[in-house]
Amino acid sequence: MIQYKNNFYENTTAKYLNNTKTNTEKIENLLKSLNLYENKELSTTDIVKIFKLNEQYNGLFSSNQLLDVDYNFFRNHVFFDSAVSKVDYCFERILSYPYDKTYLEFIDFKNKNSGYVDYILKNEFPKSTGSLVLNGDNIVIVYDTQGKILNDYNKKEKKLGILNPRLGNFSIEFNYKIKEENALDLNQVLFYKKSNVQNSEEGYMCYICPDNSDVLFCKLKFLISVKGSVKISSIKIRKNYIYHNLVIDINNLNKNMMKTSFIVDGIKIQDKFVTIEEDNLSILEFSNDLSDNNTPFIIGGSYDINQNTFLHKVFNVDVNNFIGEIDELRFFGLNRNIDQIKNNINTNIYAQKGLSLYLKFNEPSGSYTNAALCVDSSGNKIHGIILVKDEVDQTYSIPVDTSSYKNNLTSLTLEKLEENPVLNLNYPLISEKRNKIYEKAKEFDSKNPNIIFKLLPAHYFIESSNFQNLPIYNNNIESFVLPESFSNESGQLENPSQLKINQTKNNDLSNIVLIWARFFDQLKVQMKSIESILNIDYDSLNQNKIASVYLPLMCQLYGFEFEEIFDSITQKKINNQNLVYEDVVNDLSIRAIQNKLWQKFLINTQDFLKSKGTQHAIKSAFSSFGIDYSKLIDIKEHTSYFDLSNKNLFVVEDKKVNYLSFDNLINLRNDPSYEDLAQYIFSSNKQILEISDIRRRENIQNDIQNSVNTHIQGLGKNWTLETFFGFNDFVEKYQEIKNSVKIKSISVINENKYKSIQNIFRINTQNNPCLSVYFIKENQDSVMGKINVKIQPLIDNSNYLVDEYIENISIFDAIKYFSISQKINENSITYKICISNAEDCHVLTPDFTKEIILNITDLNTKISTDKLCFYNNENTFAIGNFNYPVNSNILGDDNFVIQNTSFEGQIYAVRAWQKDLSDSEIHSHKFDMHNIGVEEFEPSKDLVFNFSFLDFYEENFVDTNNQYEMSIIDQSDNAVLINNQITNVNTCIVKTKNQDYLNQKIIRQKVARLRSKMKSIDNLFYSNRVNIHSFKEEQNKQTTENIRSFPSNTVPKEFYYDDTSKISIEMSIVKVLNEDISKIIFDLESFTSLLSKNMSIHSYSYKSLEEIRSKYFEKFDDKKYIKYSSIGGIFKYFDNILTNILQDIIPAGTQYDGFNFVYESHTLERHKYEHKNKYSKISLSPDFEEKHSYSRHKNNNRRPFLYNSNRSSDT
Repeated sequence: MIQYKNNFYENTTAKYLNNTKTNTEKIENLLKSLNLYENKELSTTDIVKIFKLNEQYNGLFSSNQLLDVDYNFFRNHVFFDSAVSKVDYCFERILSYPYDKTYLEFIDFKNKNSGYVDYILKNEFPKSTGSLVLNGDNIVIVYDTQGKILNDYNKKEKKLGILNPRLGNFSIEFNYKIKEENALDLNQVLFYKKSNVQNSEEGYMCYICPDNSDVLFCKLKFLISVKGSVKISSIKIRKNYIYHNLVIDINNLNKNMMKTSFIVDGIKIQDKFVTIEEDNLSILEFSNDLSDNNTPFIIGGSYDINQNTFLHKVFNVDVNNFIGEIDELRFFGLNRNIDQIKNNINTNIYAQKGLSLYLKFNEPSGSYTNAALCVDSSGNKIHGIILVKDEVDQTYSIPVDTSSYKNNLTSLTLEKLEENPVLNLNYPLISEKRNKIYEKAKEFDSKNPNIIFKLLPAHYFIESSNFQNLPIYNNNIESFVLPESFSNESGQLENPSQLKINQTKNNDLSNIVLIWARFFDQLKVQMKSIESILNIDYDSLNQNKIASVYLPLMCQLYGFEFEEIFDSITQKKINNQNLVYEDVVNDLSIRAIQNKLWQKFLINTQDFLKSKGTQHAIKSAFSSFGIDYSKLIDIKEHTSYFDLSNKNLFVVEDKKVNYLSFDNLINLRNDPSYEDLAQYIFSSNKQILEISDIRRRENIQNDIQNSVNTHIQGLGKNWTLETFFGFNDFVEKYQEIKNSVKIKSISVINENKYKSIQNIFRINTQNNPCLSVYFIKENQDSVMGKINVKIQPLIDNSNYLVDEYIENISIFDAIKYFSISQKINENSITYKICISNAEDCHVLTPDFTKEIILNITDLNTKISTDKLCFYNNENTFAIGNFNYPVNSNILGDDNFVIQNTSFEGQIYAVRAWQKDLSDSEIHSHKFDMHNIGVEEFEPSKDLVFNFSFLDFYEENFVDTNNQYEMSIIDQSDNAVLINNQITNVNTCIVKTKNQDYLNQKIIRQKVARLRSKMKSIDNLFYSNRVNIHSFKEEQNKQTTENIRSFPSNTVPKEFYYDDTSKISIEMSIVKVLNEDISKIIFDLESFTSLLSKNMSIHSYSYKSLEEIRSKYFEKFDDKKYIKYSSIGGIFKYFDNILTNILQDIIPAGTQYDGFNFVYESHTLERHKYEHKNKYSKISLSPDFEEKHSYSRHKNNNRRPFLYNSNRSSDT
C-alpha cells in the first residue's frame, strides 16, 4: 500500500471518489501506472493535481474542460477581454511549456491552461517530432555544465559534471538505426565521454564494429576506462536497418566489480551472450577529472584529432563517425529494472529523479537562428549542439541549416505530437502563425463594443502609462523580440542564448484590468456551457460538445447513477495508449470513449424511460452502450407453463439483416438495355446475380474432396431450391420517394409502381431457361397477384411443360420464403411448391403450397441419356435482366420470357439441396431464415450451395473486362481441397456494367421482425403473455389450429394462467454455440427421438447425440480454444456499466437475480442418468457368469476408464 502525506486517504479520496475498497484500488492502480519514482512521497496537493487532469468528473477547474466552444472564432469566447491580449497570453503560455519538468509539474501546467491555449496548442502552434541523422561528418556535443549554450539555469546553483557517474550506478538508453549505406567496415562511435585533463585516462565509450564471422551482424561494445584500467563488454546486434532500443546498464556491485548489462528492445541479454573482451579494472570510481568544465559528452563520433589520438592511445581503438540515426537518448544516474524500461520504451518520459540527460531530438530542421540546438529535457539544462566537420581542415562548426542532420520521423510509436511544441522562438513558423492570428484579433478588438478599455474612464490608464513610460495598450506585432544566436559568424559557440525573451508591453493597470476581463470571459463561457445539460442531442454527441464534468449531473437528472465503465484505469489508457494490442496512439482516450458511451445512453433515455419495465428497455440499455446483446446476452422471461412442442419452439425478435438490393431508386424504372440482342448477354445498365455451372457431390458424404472431378454438373434427380426475397412497398412510401433529392422527376418512377411482372429467379440449361418463377400483378395499381412457375424438365422437349399458378398472393407485405422441389418417381416427376412469410406479420397469413405430378413415358431412359435438364447438365441460377435471342425454344413462350427477366426486389438468401426436402424440413426453414436443419442432422451432405446476405457486410466490386463483379461467399461445405486451400465448388457473382452501382451500396440493411428457433430448446421462455381464445375468420382458425367458437365468452377449461414473474439476464459463451447448433435442428420430435431410444437407457451417454456432436465440431480447429479470461473481461465491462441501470429497469414486483455470467452445457452436450444392471436382460449361462458378475467391481472412477483417459489427454 502506498503511504500518502497529510492523510490523503481520508481527505482526497472522500472528495474525488467514494471511500470504498474498490475505489481505493483504482487510485492505487492509477498512481502506480504513472511510473514516478517518488510515488510514496506524493502529497495531497499532488494527488489533487493528478485527479484534476485524469478524473474530469469532479468539478469545473478550467475552460479547457468545455467542449462546446468553437475557439476558431473570437466572438465565441472573447467578450470583455482584448483578443490581442488573449493571443499574447496564449503564445506566452505555450512558450513556457514545461518541456523539462516532472510529470506533476506537467499536469499542473495542463490543468491551468485555458481552453483557448489548448486549442492553439493543438491546432495552430507548430509542433515537431523527429530524430538525429548522423552522416559521418556531424556530431552532437553536450557540454557537461549549465549555462554553456542557453542562459536558462539557476545562477546561484550552477552545476557541472552531471554526466560523471563517479562511484554510483548509471545506465544509458537510446534508439539507434544503422543506415543501409553504412558498410560498417570500421569502428564507429555512438557516444563517449573522456576527460580532457592532461594525462588523465578516464571515460567511457560505446561503439560498433564489424563482425567478421557473420555479415548479418555487427558488434556493439561498451568500454570503461578508469586511470588506465579498462573493461570492454560486447554483444552482437543485427544489421537490419530499423530502429532498435538499447539500454546499457552499469552496476557497481558492492563497490568491487562493475557489471555491464545490455537490454535490447526490452529484452535483457543473458550473461552467456555478453562477451567480456578485456577486464583489468582495479579502480571502480571515476575521479573529478571527468567533471572538468571542458569535458563534453559526444554523440556520433570523435570531437577532434587530439581526442581521436587519445582514444587510440588509451582504448587502443581507431574510430570513425557513426552513419545512422539516434533518437531518445536518456542518461540515468541509477539502474532501472526491466518493467520501468518497458513501460517507457515507446513513449516520451518526464524529468524525474536520477535522469541526468534527456535528448529527444525533436527540434525541427531548417535554416533559422539556433537551429542546431538539441534541447535537454531532463531538467538539468545541459543542452547539446549539432556540429559539422569541415572536409578541408577537419574542424567542427555550428551549421546554419540542419536539414541534412534532422528528420521528422520519430522512433517512438507512442510519441504524441501535441506534447512536443517547438519552443525555439526563432523558428519562423511560430511568428508566421502568431502574426496571422494577431491580425484577426486586432480586427475583432476594433469592432468589439464590450472590450474593457471602453467600459472604464481613459484617464485611469493615462496616469499609469505616464508613470511607467509604457503604452496604455500595445498591439503592435513588430514589438515581438527574438533571441540572439549563440554562435558567431564563423560558426563557433560564443554567448549563451535563450529560447524566448520575456517582454513587458503594457502598463500595470492595463494588465490588471485585462486579468479581470479574462476572468469574466471564462465565467461567461462556463455559464453558457451549462445549457448543454438540458439540451443533449445527436448533434452535440457527433460534434463532441458535451463536457465530461456535466455527465454525472446529467445522469442524476434522468435518475441514473454515474459509474466508471472501465476498470483499472491507467495513465497510458488516459493518454490514448494501450487501448488495443498494437503500440499506437489512439484518436480517443479511455475517458473520451467512456464519455461517448454515457452520452449515447443519455440521448436514448426517452426511448429507455418510455419502455421501462419491458424487454425493449433492457435491449435499449445494451444498445445505447454499443453492446450487441444478441451475441452473448440472454434475456429470459421464465414461465411455469411448459408446453414443449414445435409451435412453441420459435421466438419472434427484431433483427438487423442484410440483403442484396435490386431496387435502385435511380435506375428502377429505366428499361434494360443490351449491347447486342443477338447474343446471350446481361443488361448493360442493370445488375444480375449468377451462380454458374452448379455442381453437386457425386457421393453423398461430408468430407471435403481433393479434386473438383468428384463433383458433377446439375442439381441432380431430386433437388430443392429455396429463396428468401422481399420488396419495398412503394405504395406506402410514395411521399418518401417523391421527396428524394436523387429523383429529379416523379414521372421517372412511373408513380412509384413496380413492374407488373417480376422474375424472382430462373434456372438455365444450355443457356436457355428450364425453370422460371414469376410474380404477376392483378393490375398495375394492385399489390395482389399470382405466382407463376414454368418448368421444362426435359431438354428440347416442350411436351411436358409445367405452367402452374398460385392465386391471390401479395409479395409486398413481408419477406417471403419460396421453395420448389423435384422428386423422381417411376415414370413420373413430382414438383412441390411452397410460398410463405419468412417475416412475422401482425396479420395472420396462410402458407400456399401446391403439388404437381408430371407423368413421363420411359423416364428412366431419358434420365440415362442425360435428357433431364437438372441432372448431369450445366445449370445456372440467375436473378436479373438478361437477353435471350428470339429464335430459341424457351419454356414454350419466347416473347414472355424474353420480355420479363426484371427483378426489382431484395434477395436475402438462396439455397440448393440435392434432395427433395420434407414438409417438416421446409416448415423449419421458412420459420427461421438461418435454419438449414434436415432429418439426418447433417445438412452439409445435401447442401449444394448456400449464399446468404443476412450476415454479409463487405461490398467490394472488382473491375473485370469492363464489367464490375462482386463475389459472394458460399456458406455450405460443398468444397474441394486445391493446393491445401479449401475452395468452394459453386460461386455466386453479382455483376454490372453500370458504374452508378459503384457509388451506392447494394448490400443494405434493415430491421425485420423474424422468427428464430429458441437457442435452448428444452427451456422455454415467453415474453408474450397475451392469449387469443378464438378467431372469427375461418382462415385464422385453420392457421392457428384454434377451432373454438367465436365469440368466446368463457375461459376454456384447459387454459393455464401463468403466474410466474421472474426474469434473468445472463451472459453465456454457449449462446453463440447454441445459436449455430439450432440451425441444424429442424424438428423437435426428431431431436427428442435421439434421446429416447430404448437401447440408450443403460448407456452412460447418448450415442446418437455424440455422433452428431462429433460431426458438428469437426469444422472447428482443435488448436483454437476459448479464452475464458477474455470473455470474463467482457462481462466485467458489461457488469460495470449496466448493473445498476438494469436493476432500475426491472419492475419491483418481478423476481430478478441480477446480471450473471453463466457456465452451462450446449444443446449437444446433455447429462444422462446411467441405469444399472445393463446385462440383466441376458439369460444366465456358465460362460456369462465367468465374464460378468452382478456384484459391481469397485472402481474409484464414477465414469468409464476410456472417458477419463480422453479427458486427461485433452488437457
